[in-house]
Amino acid sequence: MRRKRICVMALALLVCLTLSLAGCSGGNDSDAQTDGVSIIAANDYDITSFDPHKSNDIASSTALRAVYDTLIYANEQLQFEPGLAESWEYTDDNTLRIKIAEGVKFHNGTPLTTEDVKFSIERQQKSGFVGDIVSSIESIEIVDDLTLDLKVTDASAGVIAGLAHAGAAILSKEHVEGLEAEGKSIDDDPVGTGPFIYESWTVGTEYTVKKNPDYFDENRAAKADRVTVRAMPEYNSQVVALQNGEIDISIFMSANNLTEIEADPSLTVVRYETTEETFAAFNCSKAPFDNVKLRQALNYTINRDNIIQVYMAGTGMPNYGVIGPSAVGYTGDVTKYEYDLDKAKALLAEAGYPDGLSFNLAVCTDYYAPAATVWQADLKKIGVDMTIEVMEVGAYYDMTGSAEHEVALSGWYGEPDPSTTFNPCFNSELIGKGGNNFACFKSDEIDSLLEQALIEKDMAKRLEFYYEISRIATENAVYAPMTSAEGFIILRDNISGVTPDLQGIIRLNGWTKS
Repeated sequence: MRRKRICVMALALLVCLTLSLAGCSGGNDSDAQTDGVSIIAANDYDITSFDPHKSNDIASSTALRAVYDTLIYANEQLQFEPGLAESWEYTDDNTLRIKIAEGVKFHNGTPLTTEDVKFSIERQQKSGFVGDIVSSIESIEIVDDLTLDLKVTDASAGVIAGLAHAGAAILSKEHVEGLEAEGKSIDDDPVGTGPFIYESWTVGTEYTVKKNPDYFDENRAAKADRVTVRAMPEYNSQVVALQNGEIDISIFMSANNLTEIEADPSLTVVRYETTEETFAAFNCSKAPFDNVKLRQALNYTINRDNIIQVYMAGTGMPNYGVIGPSAVGYTGDVTKYEYDLDKAKALLAEAGYPDGLSFNLAVCTDYYAPAATVWQADLKKIGVDMTIEVMEVGAYYDMTGSAEHEVALSGWYGEPDPSTTFNPCFNSELIGKGGNNFACFKSDEIDSLLEQALIEKDMAKRLEFYYEISRIATENAVYAPMTSAEGFIILRDNISGVTPDLQGIIRLNGWTKS
C-alpha cells in the first residue's frame, strides 16, 4: 500500500460539497463532546473514503484503522497478532478456521457475528482497490456465530497478511445494507468496531473521531477522547500551525522543513524507517511508453543524488528496484540504470526519438513536485519536454486507476507480506480497474510468478519468485525508480504515544496529551 503515500480515488467538487454539508456528520452520536483530551493533527492530504473497499492509501488506512478492526492485527513491526479473530488455524491445506472474539459490538450497539465477517470479505473481493488481497478465498462457510471456515485456493500463502490489511476491515452487514437501501453510502455513516467512533468528515478539510468507551481490547483502546486530522497540503503552514499550537502533530512532514523544526525546542522530530519507494511509472499499455527502449532511455536520466538533495533535503537513499529496501521481497540484484545522459540520448535515438519527445507527468500532490522538477531539468538536456501536472490525490488516482496517464509519479509502501506489496502493482488483471497497477505492464511471466509465489508455502522459496519479478520489471524499465525515504512525524512537546509502523500508518489509539 501505499505512496509517500499511495494516493487513491477522490470525489468531485459537487460531491465534496454535498458530503460536507449534508452527509458527513456522524450518525452515531451527533452531540458535541467538549470534555477530555482532544488532539489535533495534520496530514498533507485528506483521506479518500471511510469505506475500506474504496481506497488503498496511507492517509485513509490511518483513518480506517481508527474506526474499524481487522480479523488479524499487524503491529508496528508488521508482525501478526489477534484482532477480531482471537484465533486462526488451518484444519486442512485449504481450510482456514477463524474464531472471532466474543462480545464485540459495533459502534451502533449491534453484536459482531460471522455473518458480518462473511459479508465484509465478499464485499471486499469486488473492490478494484483491495479485492486482490483476498482473492485466494474461494468461499466462506459459517460454522456458528463465532466460527467460520475460509476455503482457500492452493495459491493462498498471503491470505493472513491480506486479512490484516486495512482494506479487510470488518463492516456491519445490517448497517451497510440499511444505508444502501436508503441510497446512502458508508461515508454517510461509518460504523465499525474500532477504538474510535466516527464523528464527522468535511471532505477535503478534516475528519474527527472520538473514543469508543466500550472497545473490546483494553491494550489497544484509545487514550485520547477525540482526535481531529486536518488536511494541510502546505508543509510551511503545518510548521506555523505547530509553532502556534493550532495543531499538536504533523503526521507527515517534508524533510525540507526539518532544519527549522529542529531549531524549535517546543517541537520533537520522530524519525522512523519505512518500506517506501518513490518512482515514476510509465503507462506501458499505450504508445509511446509501450516502447521498452524509450523507457530504458528515460531511466538513465534519473539523477538520484540531486533528487535526494532537492526533494529529501539529503535524507533517504537512492533506489534502483521496484520496492523499498526495507520491504520484504526487496532485492538489489536488478538492472541498475545509473545517471548517464549519453546513454539516455543514444537509447532515445534507438527507440525512434532522436530529436526527443514531449509527455505529461502526473504528480501525486505537492510532496512529489521537487523530485519532478529535478527530473524535468535533466530531461531537457536530451531534448525531452516533460510537462508536470501536480494533482490532488483523488484526481490522480482516478486518472491512474483508469490507465489514462502517460507517466505517473508517486510512491508505494511495502506490506507485511510480499504478496500484498507486489500483486497490486504487477498483476495484469488489475490494469485499468481503479487500483494501483500504475505501470500497466502486462506480463504473462510475472502473472505466473505471482501465482507460484502464492502457492509456495516456504518463505525463502517464495522470495525467489518476487526477486525474479523485480528483475523482470527493472529490465523492462516499467518504473523509473528514484529514492526510498525516511519518515518524519513532528510533535509538540506535550504529545506522546505516537508510534508509526514501517508502512507509515499512524495508529491514533496510543496518542496522549499532557
